[in-house]
Amino acid sequence: MPITCNICKTTNPLILFRQKDLWHPIDYWQCQNCLSQERHRLMWKVFNQITVSKDTMLYCSPMSCLETKFKNIFTTYTSIDYPPRETESGVALAQLNMDLTKMSFEDESFDFIVCSHVIDQIQNEPDAIKELWRVLKPDGIIFLIVPMYPIKKTEEIDIPIINHYRKPGNDYYERYLKLFNVVKYKDAETLGVLKRA
Repeated sequence: MPITCNICKTTNPLILFRQKDLWHPIDYWQCQNCLSQERHRLMWKVFNQITVSKDTMLYCSPMSCLETKFKNIFTTYTSIDYPPRETESGVALAQLNMDLTKMSFEDESFDFIVCSHVIDQIQNEPDAIKELWRVLKPDGIIFLIVPMYPIKKTEEIDIPIINHYRKPGNDYYERYLKLFNVVKYKDAETLGVLKRA
C-alpha cells in the first residue's frame, strides 16, 4: 500500500529493508526514494514540533534522508562517524572521524544533536552519554535513539553481536536521567528526546 513519505514527499509502497529477528526488534521499512525508515520519519515529525535554536547541530552517523534537510536549517552543521562510511542503506559520509566517547568539541557546542542507533553499539556507553551531555548547550536537545526490545531489563553483551553491546529494555531510558533533566519518549520503540538544563 503506497504511503507519502513525510521527508521527501514522494508516494510509493515501502520496501522491506530488514526483517525482524533476534537483534532487530521490528521490521524496518524504507522509503524507496530517500531510504528513510520509521525512526527517521518519526524524527522529522518530532523535529518539526519542537523549539530549538537553529544555530549549531551535531549529527552522529548521519543518514542521507535527513542530512540535506538539517544542513539547510542549521547555521553550522557538523557530522561525525567512527569511521566515516557511506552505505546503500542510506548512511551518509560524515565530515569527521571521531569517537563518540572522546569528542574534541568544546563544552556546550551544540544546540541540537541527533544520535540514532549508535550508542547501543558503543561498549563504553556511560562515557558516550557524558560526552553528549558535555557538548550540548544549556536548553539544547538531543534525539538519542536506540532499538527497544520487549524485555524488562536491558541486557549487556560482553562480545558484540552485529556491533551491538546491549539489548535495551524497558529500563533503558533511566540511564539518561542521571544527566538530563528532561527525558521524553515520543515512541516507545524508537525515540527519546533529552533536554539539558
